[in-house]
Amino acid sequence: MLFDIMEIQEKIMIWFQELFSNATGFFDIFWTIITAFGEEMVLLIALPLLYWVFHKEAAEIVAVAGFATLTLNGVIKDIAQVERPIANENIRFVEIDNFLVNTKDLKEGSYSFPSGHAQTASAVLFTLSFYFKKKKLWIISIIAVVLIMLSRLYLGVHWPLDVTVGALLGLLTAYVGYYLCMRNSGDHRLVLYFVIAIFSMFALLFARKPDTFKAIGAIFGFAFGALLEKRYVRFNPKEGSWIRKMFRFILGLLTLLGLRFGLKSLFTLLGASMVLDALRYAILVFWCIGLYPMIFKKLKI
Repeated sequence: MLFDIMEIQEKIMIWFQELFSNATGFFDIFWTIITAFGEEMVLLIALPLLYWVFHKEAAEIVAVAGFATLTLNGVIKDIAQVERPIANENIRFVEIDNFLVNTKDLKEGSYSFPSGHAQTASAVLFTLSFYFKKKKLWIISIIAVVLIMLSRLYLGVHWPLDVTVGALLGLLTAYVGYYLCMRNSGDHRLVLYFVIAIFSMFALLFARKPDTFKAIGAIFGFAFGALLEKRYVRFNPKEGSWIRKMFRFILGLLTLLGLRFGLKSLFTLLGASMVLDALRYAILVFWCIGLYPMIFKKLKI
């Protein structure tokens, strides 16, 4: 039965990739751009923009669902240990290594099920859809998630079952995260954030990989950042002119990227470790959620 499923998935991927075989150069670029929307760097830009400029509460709930789903993804991948289709000679693998997208590093020591891109994109977009309750947003979210799923098939890095289950898990995480956050407010929601952070540590029983440590670090950074913001900052992202908001975002993004690459270089000198990865992501998210809002509120940016 398992053999039949894998054979069906292989046929689906070969058929899908052959649809674009007459213009692979163009479609390599097209699907790479699509898959980039599920990458960490894009989320690193989109979430602060939403949090600092547009809607603080929506961004918080998206962060809860996003970080939780990343942790869950790492656990399931290490339990299932499904090999990627990269080694299958009948399936075309598109090797990419640039600032936004990297499939080259997936060749070794990387599991396939479920798709992290599909799961994260689904969790983020459907959380926004649950929160804002707009029909157009639901339509856009569904189309975007499906395109990201298809991009992973085209690039030859995931099986159809990987992206399907990933998207469904993202939807489930979005619903649970939205439901729990909306049922709790004030101090109760802060307690919820720390409960989620503490429970995320159980993931280390199943998946002791860098991505798991990063996700857990991000959750703790978020919880402590939210505590700082709720107790001592309480900024309003809608305050100020659009020029002021854009300056706030650009300055914040530059400092965030500087921290990201600066801390990575510093911790590499100290001796790369998964614990330092967790600390690095905790600092990044804490800066984004708590420290930077405190600074730009005091400076009236």
